[in-house]
Amino acid sequence: GAIGAVGRRMTSDAQKGPVYNGIVDKLTRGLQPTELSLIDDSAKHASHAAMKGIEGGESHFQVKVVSDKFEGLSRVKRHQLVYSLLDEHFKAGLHALNIQAKTPAEVQK
Repeated sequence: GAIGAVGRRMTSDAQKGPVYNGIVDKLTRGLQPTELSLIDDSAKHASHAAMKGIEGGESHFQVKVVSDKFEGLSRVKRHQLVYSLLDEHFKAGLHALNIQAKTPAEVQK
């Protein structure tokens, strides 16, 4: 399992917020990914008016996920699958998610 790749590119402030942990948990359970990398980009967007009052400021993330579950799905369908897994986070204030969703075969190309 390449799950150890999670968070290796993160900054050294290893304190991950509840949104970060929740996203990793939901995607891990829902997709059983061979690779999952999540980057919190919220700091770049902290000054947006819409971001004021978001708990912990966790609002913008980049996710790269590699899963067999994407096999045969279009890019749009892959994104819809990810969004559906994270629905409660979007309702709670997750604002933006930059998604790279690939199958293991696509990664090897």
